Formats: sequence, structure tokens, C-alpha cells
Amino acid sequence: MLDNAMYLEKLINFKDNFSIKIITGMRGIGKTTLLLMFADTLKNSGVPSEEIIYINFEENEEITDFQKLYEFVNEKIIYMEQAYLLLDEIQRVKGWEKAINAFFVGSPVDIYIASSNFKILSEDFLNLLSDNYELIQMYPLSFNEYLNAIPDKKDEESNIKFYQYLKYGGLPIVTKLQEKLEIIPTLLLGMYHTILNKDIISINGVRDVSLLNSINKFLAINTGNPITPKIMELYLENIGQSTTIYTMDNYLQMINDAGLFYRISRYDIKTQAIINGSEKVYCADLGIRSLLLNFADDNIQVVLENIVCMELLRRGYKVYIGKIGKSNVNFVAFKNNKPVYIQVVYKLDNKTGIRKILYPLQRINDQYDKIIISMETPAITDYNGIKVFSIFDFINENI
Repeated sequence: MLDNAMYLEKLINFKDNFSIKIITGMRGIGKTTLLLMFADTLKNSGVPSEEIIYINFEENEEITDFQKLYEFVNEKIIYMEQAYLLLDEIQRVKGWEKAINAFFVGSPVDIYIASSNFKILSEDFLNLLSDNYELIQMYPLSFNEYLNAIPDKKDEESNIKFYQYLKYGGLPIVTKLQEKLEIIPTLLLGMYHTILNKDIISINGVRDVSLLNSINKFLAINTGNPITPKIMELYLENIGQSTTIYTMDNYLQMINDAGLFYRISRYDIKTQAIINGSEKVYCADLGIRSLLLNFADDNIQVVLENIVCMELLRRGYKVYIGKIGKSNVNFVAFKNNKPVYIQVVYKLDNKTGIRKILYPLQRINDQYDKIIISMETPAITDYNGIKVFSIFDFINENI
């Protein structure tokens, strides 16, 4: 079984506290597995099976609205002193928020809900809950998790597996196909279309599927580049499609809500302010990005940035693109109100290149960590307090 120990520990720690546990993340990353593991944990701790109510709404087509959900669950728990409610892909139930609120305020249940669409975290729902919720955001596997999930792996294969990870990504199912790499593209294509159909098109009533696909390809091509409405508009015009800025922004939000791409805002380090209207995007899973590029991309610099961005998010950082004057810093990452400034570079192979990478970090006048991450093991690991890591050091180092 997949190692979801980190997420499972969070669920266990949140057990029986007065909150709704909300699990989100892109389809295919293991949310269902996590809920079933938690159900087994409850049983092993002595909770009777009848007090654990698990419903997967993609398998149960009879519960379609909040009234049916309330009646179904209420009938089971009406005489219970305590119950655990595990609801998978809850966004498929119309008005589900009403049933959840009713259970939360009036029933002896501990509630855990999972969804492949961040849209469930609506402002109205979160206002209804006030602070009575715990958010657990799941991501595709990190490289270390990917390695740990591969059966019968030899230590000397790690370098080969790293390049496979760059190409095929970190969806859990990929780890089971190490002897059948040729079928991974077909599997990823099926996953991509499932995400489109179930987590974007059906939820949002998308009519122009061709435009949606074109925007996803644009985001894959422009991963790590500044994204503006004008740049996107020119791309679409060049391939014979046109739309409005309003529609483009709506589609970007739908794609973000489905967990395919993450929109990363720009942050002015000097003024400590978020800059609106200029952002970058990074793909949740490198395999999906490779698919959108027909497995033809060889831009290691962008892939490294993508790995660093997703690893920071996975570790609980709030991530921004940095700006100081006219210079750029790849990432400014905050945790506990403390920033880390990060530059990502493929190679540090000449003095001019090193000076160019160091310059923005040297302009930042505070005491917080400033680091450079490179593909190769650096010859020099410290430039007057600016630390240098290889990508392998970084993914093994909890900064």
C-alpha cells in the first residue's frame, strides 16, 4: 500500500477535535487510499465498523443532493453516541454544504471530506465553518516518496529513476509500472481526460473543451514564465482561437481549482507587497506536463523550478515569485512568517553566471536564509552566507 504516513498522521492528530477535516488535491494522488487507511486505523484502535461510514460519491449514484445525504447518514447514526463520517469526492453532491453543516452542529459525528476540486473551499462554506476546519492538501509524490514506493528498487538506480520522475511524474500509479514504462503515456492521457471531464467540465459547465485544452497546453509550454492575459491572447490567436480576458481568467481558475496547475503570485521583496496582474504557473505533476508537451520538452531549468515549487508547497510553505528592483528571485517561500529566498539554476559553471544568480540575493538586506539550488553538486557551497545545494541535497533537506 502507498506510503501516506505524513497525511495519515495528520488525520490521526485531528481525530475527535471539534473541526471538519478537509482533504484536497489533484485526482489520482491517493485521497481515497488515505481515507481507507484512516478507516482501517480507526478499526484497529477499537472503533466498531458500523460507526465508520465511508461513502465514495463516484461509486454511489443514488445520493445526489444534500437531502438524500442527510437522510442516508442520519438513519445510520440516529442511535449512535459517536460516528466517523468519511465522504469521498463530496463535490458531486448538490448542496452538500448544508448536510455537512447540519451534521457538524447537531450530530455526534467526526467529519472527514475529500475532493479533487479546490472549489469546495468556497468563501461561503469557510465562513460558515469559521475556524472549525483543518485543511490537508495532498500533492503528487515527491521524488523521495516516489523512490520509496517503487518495489525492489536498487540504490544504484536512483539517478535513472530521477530522470524517469522528471519525465513521467509522481502519480502513485506510475510507481507500479516501472517494468512497463511504455504504457505510462496512455495511463497519463486517461488521467488527464478524467480530470478534465470530472473536475473541470462537469463541475463548471465548460462548453469549449478545445479552448480548455489549448490553455492547458499554453500553461505547460510557459511553465515558469510570466503569465499575462496579453501573452495568452497572442498564443491563442496564433493557433486560431480567440476569447475574452474574462473567459481566460475563468478557465485559469478552473484549472487551478482542479489542481492541475498552481498559480504563483509575484511578491515585491522591498515593499513586502503582492504584485497583482503578474504571476507564474507550475504543474502539479511533471508527467501531466510531459503529456501536454508530447514528451518532447528538454528544458531542465524549468523542470527543476517546478520540482522546487511543488516541494515547497508540499512542505507547507506559502510560495511567491520574488522581485527586488528590476531583478528576479525564483521563489520567496514563507513559513511561520519567516521567508526563504531561493534561486534555481541548471548549472553554476562560470563566474558571469554565478554573479548573475547571486546578485538578486545579495541585494536582500535581511537575516533570513538565501539559497541556490543547482542540478549538479556544487564545488562551492557557501557564498558569504548564501548556501548552495544540489537538487538532490534539497529534496533530502528539510529547509
